[in-house]
Amino acid sequence: YKARKLSEKVFSNFRLQQLYKVGLSSGSEIQDVIETESIIYWLSVATDDYEISSEVYDFLCELRNFDYLDSKVMIDSLQKKLSFLRKKSKVHLNLFSINRATLKLEINLFGDFYILSNSKDHIFFPRNIPFEESFNDKSKISFNLNPDEKILVFGPGIIQNTELFGNHDKVVNFALNHIDKSSDSLMDEIMIDISSLQDKKFLDFDASLGYLEVSKNALFSIN
Repeated sequence: YKARKLSEKVFSNFRLQQLYKVGLSSGSEIQDVIETESIIYWLSVATDDYEISSEVYDFLCELRNFDYLDSKVMIDSLQKKLSFLRKKSKVHLNLFSINRATLKLEINLFGDFYILSNSKDHIFFPRNIPFEESFNDKSKISFNLNPDEKILVFGPGIIQNTELFGNHDKVVNFALNHIDKSSDSLMDEIMIDISSLQDKKFLDFDASLGYLEVSKNALFSIN
């Protein structure tokens, strides 16, 4: 339980929190927030391959030097960077693109991420879309965030650490039933429950949780 990291970024109409706990397997779950004048990009990548993880970290450093940035550029660039790694390791990617002014959310969802929301229309289970160029259009989801909306994102490791114990559905249902709870308490409780299943300090797999909370008094501009 102690081997975990919580980070938070607060913006005018919403805040983002990320909770990460170390696992014993190779690879990792990586999250980062990239800001532009109009869009906040929240990127999450998971893989069980150490070499791919290293390339993703390099990519995140390189992003800071891009002259122009949007979701298509980010996804195309990362796919190109990983193309030389001709392995069968699966790459899971979740990219949130949040418009600061309108709170329109565009998502590119590849692999086994869960997106859980207190708005029933905004709940998405894994779509199992491969992280390949030919599937980029199919990966897209778009909707407008609501005032006081809360979204919890399960990285693939959350389910990997529970499915061996048959607690897959239980963890998802618990999150949906308690998503309006304090984000710190909810994310900590999920991590504690997963750790108690395995009864050891380190999980079998890296695990990450993300939490997006829109202000009750969020102001939306109209374009």
